[in-house]
Amino acid sequence: MPYSQSEILLSLVQGIEGKAWATQNDGWDPKDIEVCEWEGILCDETDEETVTGISLGSYRLIGTIPSMLGKLVSLQVIDLSQNLLEGTIPPEIAALPHLEELSLNQNDLSGYVPLFASRMLTDLDLSSNELYGSLPPDIGERHELMETLDLGDNNMHGKIPESIGLMKNLISLTLSNNHFSGTIPAALADTDLQYLYLNYNWLVGGIPAELVGSRSKLMEVWLEDNNLSGTIPASIASMPDLYDFYIDDNKFTGTIPQAICSENLNKDFFESDGDNEDHDFCDAIACAAGEYAEDGIYPCLPCEEGTNSPYLGTVGGCYEKSQGDILDIIYDKTKGQDWNGPNLEGWGTNTDYCDWSGVTCDQYGNVLRLNLKGMNLQGELPDEIGFLSYLTTLDVSDNRLTGVVPSDLRWAPLAKLDVSGNLLAGEIAPMLCHKTGINKNGESGDFNCDHVACAVGTYSATGYAMERGDCKPCSTGKLLGQKSCAPAVAGDEGNKAPWLNMPNLPKMEREIADEMSGGDIAGIVFGVLFVVVALFGGIAILVKSKRGDESADPTPEEQEAMTARINPDVEFT
Repeated sequence: MPYSQSEILLSLVQGIEGKAWATQNDGWDPKDIEVCEWEGILCDETDEETVTGISLGSYRLIGTIPSMLGKLVSLQVIDLSQNLLEGTIPPEIAALPHLEELSLNQNDLSGYVPLFASRMLTDLDLSSNELYGSLPPDIGERHELMETLDLGDNNMHGKIPESIGLMKNLISLTLSNNHFSGTIPAALADTDLQYLYLNYNWLVGGIPAELVGSRSKLMEVWLEDNNLSGTIPASIASMPDLYDFYIDDNKFTGTIPQAICSENLNKDFFESDGDNEDHDFCDAIACAAGEYAEDGIYPCLPCEEGTNSPYLGTVGGCYEKSQGDILDIIYDKTKGQDWNGPNLEGWGTNTDYCDWSGVTCDQYGNVLRLNLKGMNLQGELPDEIGFLSYLTTLDVSDNRLTGVVPSDLRWAPLAKLDVSGNLLAGEIAPMLCHKTGINKNGESGDFNCDHVACAVGTYSATGYAMERGDCKPCSTGKLLGQKSCAPAVAGDEGNKAPWLNMPNLPKMEREIADEMSGGDIAGIVFGVLFVVVALFGGIAILVKSKRGDESADPTPEEQEAMTARINPDVEFT
């Protein structure tokens, strides 16, 4: 016997709290009232009896989203935003064929973002939850009528699909505060975008030229706190409607084009100061290189002594130039107190850093090689590591590093880099992919990101490529620099590594790692086993060099680096 509309709707009333809620809202406490007269229920204007909408935003609903709502196949609008809902988004909701507007923002929902069946969908707001997953590559083909898409403040990852450019009516796109990676799609220029919020992600690359210029309708562009690089296009000055443009805390270099610097752009930063002809309006966009600010924008301060920054919009403080201070930062930010390994010495002390385990210096005290393989490094690899101006070899493989590969490594004269066997995600920054020398990158004109690390969805025996084609496809691959690939075994709890549920592992990384098969993590496991066997078998050898030690004789690549950078206090350029 089919359920009535009232029975289906009453599935929203859950538990003691739900019963109390029902008594406070018309119709929800079972009475002889037509369902179309219930508070928050919308019905077809023609027959006046078919439920087409549920509008209960900010009604303090408690419980989960009932799958029974999927039986109301005529639903066009669902607004359950700003409530106290938990659990997942039921597939029955995603399957509704006529859905036009879905607002579930500001709840405590978790699980994957499902594929939505309705091609009539124009407004989708799932922001401020605990949802994860990635956007389907064909999202633009599925939802060409989309006008507003908001997935901000979740745990989403993956690329921003080029197919979003097929959403010709798209006015607002919000993907802020997630873990989206890759580049900003140039295809966004094919939409009617006025509001673009991509801040606080892992995006790399530059600002697409197609997105800026006189034909752009953009009014607000928020790109702060990513890993974007390159220079700021001067054509931004010709965007007729732009009034907010935030780019601080990225890896942009050069200067802010003077034509962009206007009292009408980001003008709220100067409103409290009153009229002042001395204002540098460029500071309202980003502090200049060699400067910093609490938020990377006005008011800007010069870098303190012993620090510098080559970037626009540096936040909080500039980068240390002292090699010893940089090593201390690496130790602190990768939970050095939890490091392990044979003959671990020096780190976290005031001793000569050239005597520390895994550090190789030249006769001048410059750090040439850093070998921290399999030492239980955790957290994100700090940006400062790229400012070791003589570093030619870096091995941080087989650890528990998360986040992305710092694009700052482009500043170091690296010839050998190994970041494999970690929990790194995202994409390699183009600036790093175009750097000559890393693992033979650029030889014979072959510049390829795979030389830095095999991309997500690929693997090689080393986790990177020395020759084109070394990184092979891996359909179960979830991480950068994987050294193995094997089919996932559904429900095989034995294939899960013991650290997958550790609370100090960020949720997005736990979710990615949880999807890995036993084969995917085999490289990490075998790396750890090897260290253990080596330690107890007496074959582990710590390679450690001191100033002037014959074992620290530089390689040809290191000699070239020393010749180019003989001053240990070299400025970042």
